Amino acid sequence: MSLNDLLFQLLGVIVSLIPLTICLLFSIVKSVLKIEKITGIKLMYPNLIDDEIKMGFTFLLSAFEVTPSYWKLFGSSYFIASATIILLDRFKILIMPEVTLCISLFMMCIIYPMVVVGLRKNTFNSFGLPNLSDFFIFKLWRWRYKELEVLYRRNKKYIDFNDKYYSSLSYICIASIVGFFPIIQGFSALIYHGVPFIVAFGIFMQTIVLFPDVWDKIMPLNFKKWTGGTFLVLLAIPSWYLSFYMGIFVFNLLA
Repeated sequence: MSLNDLLFQLLGVIVSLIPLTICLLFSIVKSVLKIEKITGIKLMYPNLIDDEIKMGFTFLLSAFEVTPSYWKLFGSSYFIASATIILLDRFKILIMPEVTLCISLFMMCIIYPMVVVGLRKNTFNSFGLPNLSDFFIFKLWRWRYKELEVLYRRNKKYIDFNDKYYSSLSYICIASIVGFFPIIQGFSALIYHGVPFIVAFGIFMQTIVLFPDVWDKIMPLNFKKWTGGTFLVLLAIPSWYLSFYMGIFVFNLLA
């Protein structure tokens, strides 16, 4: 192996870590505050949750403090970084490690919901409903690990959840679940085979989820509660099923 080859491989590894670095920066409270100071964009609400509860990670326990601008900046930054890395690898400018490429594709299903939630600031809010922690999976988790229940109860003392808005975090998670398979498969088909319709289908399914205010007008369910939220989660079944057979169709078409 020549020195140039070694340097290019090393550069590929360094560049491929950019999306992971961005994800880490936007997950640590102190980093978010520094980004806020540098950009002048308000990314967090001031001191709404006890510092003892934060545990260092905004997305896990302090995501209720972030503003719509946080989701827009995080989502757009991650999309630019991930898309750049995928294209660099696709056109053989830099060869990226497969693991980091997979992570970049994996995160693509979260980026679009983040940006939409950030843009629809009159619909979504960190203090909206349904509360993600009240979803039955997290209830079981809290029941199993009692210390999480203690943190949850302390957390709620500092957060004024209300039904004026829909929950940013809950709907980002729902849209990511619904679009997980079609978005990842769709971007792979688009980048490596030039086939756009699977990723378009995934974005369409996520868009359906990200307009709960419209669902509330046409359905008898309450989409600020988990009765309506669970209905949207179940859209993952047709979303994944249809995208799976779309992938088979593309594979047979290109074979």
